[in-house]
Amino acid sequence: MRNRYVVFRRLLAESVFRNYFRARRKLSSPAGKNRLIGNVDRVRYRIITGWAYDTEEPDQPVFLRCQVNGVEIGIQIADRYRTDVTAKGHPTGLGGFEFAVPDEIEAVESISIRFLENGSEVPLRSENLLTDKSNRALPPEWRSGNRFRLPSVFLIGGSKCGTSSLYTYLEQHPALCMSKPKEPMYFEAEFDRGTAYYFNRYFAHWKGQEFVVDARVGHLYLPYIPKRLFEYNPDARLLVLLRNPAERAVSAWWHWYSRGLETLSLREAIATDLERIEAGYRLNRPKEQALFERTSSESRRGMFRTYVDAGYFYEQLCRYLEVFPRKQVHVILLDDLARDPKATVLEVLDFLGVDRGAADHFLYPIINRSDPDIRNHFDAATLSTLVEHYRPHNEKLEQLIGRPLRHWDQPFNQLAGRGLF
Repeated sequence: MRNRYVVFRRLLAESVFRNYFRARRKLSSPAGKNRLIGNVDRVRYRIITGWAYDTEEPDQPVFLRCQVNGVEIGIQIADRYRTDVTAKGHPTGLGGFEFAVPDEIEAVESISIRFLENGSEVPLRSENLLTDKSNRALPPEWRSGNRFRLPSVFLIGGSKCGTSSLYTYLEQHPALCMSKPKEPMYFEAEFDRGTAYYFNRYFAHWKGQEFVVDARVGHLYLPYIPKRLFEYNPDARLLVLLRNPAERAVSAWWHWYSRGLETLSLREAIATDLERIEAGYRLNRPKEQALFERTSSESRRGMFRTYVDAGYFYEQLCRYLEVFPRKQVHVILLDDLARDPKATVLEVLDFLGVDRGAADHFLYPIINRSDPDIRNHFDAATLSTLVEHYRPHNEKLEQLIGRPLRHWDQPFNQLAGRGLF
């Protein structure tokens, strides 16, 4: 079986290079010089983007080489989907390309992208593609030897557990630099773009604050994230917000259903999700993780529903505690945040070692308050199924965090009066 796999990979590689050399012979001729068209669109967050294709054979791969400051940084195929390339006449739109500027290159002073087939240069859309604001080198203060010291705090989730409210409260503290936007995709789906990209994309507003906070709810659920965070900064502190998982599942479903992005009823969606879990698709395998990374975005639900197992808080916390010391993990219950947000924030500030005096002047609004109409879209039987499904998970979580959670057997009773659904 392994021999077949090796042979397949060799044949695949040979076919790619065969296409390349065939194209090179055609395009090196004077008649072929004008067949390749393209543009370098922009350099932002240290990512160079553009488009290119062969006008006569648009289905053939186009190879590009890139230099930054005169240094070769790699070869790419223009095969990313772009709607504007379709508008230009490409039949599939698969003509986009992207180069990430390596971290070892500090100031980006010049770029040059050429067609590998004939050596001609891809023109720049504008001479003013480079801006200091979004293409800075990673500040030296962020490094700590071969690892990093900033961000020093990760608000890792969970989703629909009150992270937006906590983010809003902490954002008011002058000693904290919060990720902007709130949900960095770097460790989840942009890890190969480099730390300078990470800084420019999410922390370009940093002004020397000692505490830098990355807030991404997917970090708690995804099994490959704990190791990445630990290898990045083993001294980081983790903030974890949890809520009744039955409530969380309903709230997550309603988030997509109310926006027209979920077609199944709650009962159908939960049943479908349970089937996926029983079939073993849990993003535990490298191929699944790679596919998830390629299909993730801030606006899409992802490759499958995660209403149910996103509430397996015990196993998610255990994954983090396998690599991070318990003293670096602070668990917060949404019950507490909703009941007394200021007291909860003070506990967080004490955990981080940040001055708590500023919290006296914070505003404490409820963020992402749910539509009360949600109660008209789920039935008692489905809610009971969720409660029973989560009970063994919650019992183990009780022991792990040392908090009684029996009230989670009665979802929505605690938070209804506060508008938190």
